[in-house]
Amino acid sequence: MRKWAPPVAVMLGIALVVGTTPATAQAAGLGQIIISNDWDTNAGVVHVSVESTEPVASIHADFVDEATGATGGAADNFVLEYETSTSVSYVTSSPVVMDPGAYQAQVTVTADDGTVAAASERLIYYVNATVEDLTADRPAIDWDHRDVTVSGVLRGRWPGTGEVRPLAGALVNYWVYMNAGDPVVTDANGAFSRTFTMAGTLNTMDFFYDSGSPYTRGTGITSYTVTVTPQQTRVRVRADKRHAKVGDPITLTGKVERLGAHGWAPAPPQTGLWIETCDDTGCAYGYNNVEIAADGTFRSETTAQRTGYFQVSVTGYLDFFAGSTGRTAVVKVR
Repeated sequence: MRKWAPPVAVMLGIALVVGTTPATAQAAGLGQIIISNDWDTNAGVVHVSVESTEPVASIHADFVDEATGATGGAADNFVLEYETSTSVSYVTSSPVVMDPGAYQAQVTVTADDGTVAAASERLIYYVNATVEDLTADRPAIDWDHRDVTVSGVLRGRWPGTGEVRPLAGALVNYWVYMNAGDPVVTDANGAFSRTFTMAGTLNTMDFFYDSGSPYTRGTGITSYTVTVTPQQTRVRVRADKRHAKVGDPITLTGKVERLGAHGWAPAPPQTGLWIETCDDTGCAYGYNNVEIAADGTFRSETTAQRTGYFQVSVTGYLDFFAGSTGRTAVVKVR
């Protein structure tokens, strides 16, 4: 299960997004006022920083809904956060509970001497969406069983209350290697599922909130990884000559098989082969431009170089097949 955590630049709980230009105001004894929010550990709690040479008596904030013009919430519970010789910073002691939406935060600061200053800033209350509870009907795959159905639930953490609810009718997007397609729509319970044919490499699937739910943002990627169980392989090869002169053409033929769910079967054409010329001192050179037919057979033309044998190695196909080797009888070259 995905755990809720407060990564940097990801807002959990109440999500208030500050505009690019700080809100400011000037009054005698009160300088610049900056309205912001905590993006990290106390997401959504409002901060008000005041350049002031006078003690601050009170801070009040109204949050006006941009869509309706109504006041969606208010806050007077600002407590001292820190102070310097030229400024003080206050923070709400608890989240302001409001519906998701866009608000104008209208802040009034009153100094001890009665001086009043005001500033405003646009803040957005987001529902923070996370993909959770990913499961797969097949956590381990092989060549015969490559289709995997992944299921999960999209949930959102509501601003203010922190309540977690399923998000219905939203779009969940994904990245799965060699699997393109449209996002998945969640059902009434926020659940979704999609079947993928795994490629055998890069076997981690990533899921994340895409769109479709008002004032909702994704909080990151949730991943699920399947493992690959390599199938055993075997290769048989023979040369068309047992005796040859240097430079004589030699034809190698053989067959590559894999041990599948129903016994030995032809390896697919994507399977890699490496052919080498070898003797008791080792292998001199090799090549891999060998085509495999649908029935697992192959044919390769080479030339006689020295007395020895030809060795064929199965290099596999991605993670689906284990390696194996086969060799011809010795070909004597004079």
